[in-house]
Amino acid sequence: MNWGCHPTTEGMQNRRLSADWVGAYYAKMEYETDGTPMFVNASVGAAIQPNTRWRDRMLGGDAQGFRWAKAMGETLADQVLGLLESGMREAAVDEYVIANARVTVPMMNGLYRFASNMGMTDLTIPEVGTLVEVPLTFVSLGPVRIATMPGEMAPHIGQSIREIVGGEAQVLVGLGQDWTGYIIDPMQYADETFAYEKMLCMSPTLGVEVLNAYQAIEDALAESRARRP
Repeated sequence: MNWGCHPTTEGMQNRRLSADWVGAYYAKMEYETDGTPMFVNASVGAAIQPNTRWRDRMLGGDAQGFRWAKAMGETLADQVLGLLESGMREAAVDEYVIANARVTVPMMNGLYRFASNMGMTDLTIPEVGTLVEVPLTFVSLGPVRIATMPGEMAPHIGQSIREIVGGEAQVLVGLGQDWTGYIIDPMQYADETFAYEKMLCMSPTLGVEVLNAYQAIEDALAESRARRP
């Protein structure tokens, strides 16, 4: 299952550790099926959060004590179980391909440097203006495509990755291999509406470079397929 939503039903008032609605999803899927369920969070980089209006309609207001998490996870599981019953087929994996890439972008976030200088993080933060390399990994398993995203990517950029890598189904791995913060496009970076996302964005060009890297991978694979006898 690949879907994009923060596991944050309980809000900042909660001080307990949990898997939130994802845990409830796993619990129901494990109870209802013989297989091993897998959930991978996708593009969440535009404040994609659990819907309070859905909570109020389903549970009648401010539902605490993980009631919201349980209801949301189980509802998602019901939808996935419905898909399984509607005739979804197993993927025939006759071949697999793994490709790695690195994109290079200028470090533009002074706030990250400030946090490092204040001892708020043990991470090594590059100087503003220096170039930073970010890793990506692409996997092709028959009709299934898996692509990592090194941070919280804006959903429309994630959708562009799905279109580039093709296949019958795509699994986008949010915060895959790295956490660079929010990944937004240059127009969002210049838009005051996205001031919060900009504050936690390493570089306005990272999203574009990630798309370029996946396009280069797909072009190389297409050329390789064309050369096959």
